[in-house]
Amino acid sequence: MKSLNLRLARVPFRHVARLTVSLPLVGFIFCVVWALYSDRGSATRTHCGVKNYLPSVSAAIGGFPLSQLVWRICISLHAFPRFAVAAMYYRYLSSIVYRRYKIYSALACTLNVIENIGLIGLTFVSSSENYSKLKFKYRNFRFRLGVCI
Repeated sequence: MKSLNLRLARVPFRHVARLTVSLPLVGFIFCVVWALYSDRGSATRTHCGVKNYLPSVSAAIGGFPLSQLVWRICISLHAFPRFAVAAMYYRYLSSIVYRRYKIYSALACTLNVIENIGLIGLTFVSSSENYSKLKFKYRNFRFRLGVCI
């Protein structure tokens, strides 16, 4: 029996990687521009009275509802390919390492997934809504970053 090969599109991995990497950057640039456009005074205001020309990261991303929405959409779209790459890495690493070292490939991919979940958690849990959850997710993200370095 002939196998049915339904391929809708073929997209080179480098294009997917470039799009995935560019999503947070484009979202961040939009958030900074939107913060400056909508209310420059409150976006660049600090509690100590220092004059800023650009808003802080938290003011740009979390200070305005449209900025929050755009940032969350960009990170959500950015997360799915990262999970797919983690699964691909696991399959690849499992195929090239000796059987007794497969636990290390599973550990590496598990840590990658935990990092992705921490990034999503940091994006969707704001400090004003639930500070304790945000603190836990931030520590998780920092720990994972420390393991990578």
